[in-house]
Amino acid sequence: MPVTQLKIIVDADPSALGDIRRLVTCVGEAFACPIDVDVLQLLITELGANAMQADSTSVSVDITRLHGPSLRIAVRDDGGGWPELKAPEPLDLNGGRGLLILDALADVWGSETDEDSGVTVWFEM
Repeated sequence: MPVTQLKIIVDADPSALGDIRRLVTCVGEAFACPIDVDVLQLLITELGANAMQADSTSVSVDITRLHGPSLRIAVRDDGGGWPELKAPEPLDLNGGRGLLILDALADVWGSETDEDSGVTVWFEM
């Protein structure tokens, strides 16, 4: 029986991004969904890095199987702020490309806040 939901919670420490990347390598098989694991890892890493830069104490990743071969991935932090789609200059080394990458590679994405000052950015693939 395939997995239908997975939740990963880590401290907001950049070293945890590698742990998350390793954990999601088995998502396609566990959820019985043909997904591009490299794209999934890239998008989770980008969103996780954004969350960790928001003065968050923890970051959670929720992966849910939707209808058919689709997954919804939600990355939540408790650092406040709001995700902003930017258009950095080509030689700008200060980042700002995470949501551009998300916008290009995810089927659909969005963001929302909750009553605990949490921000969730989600995407489907």
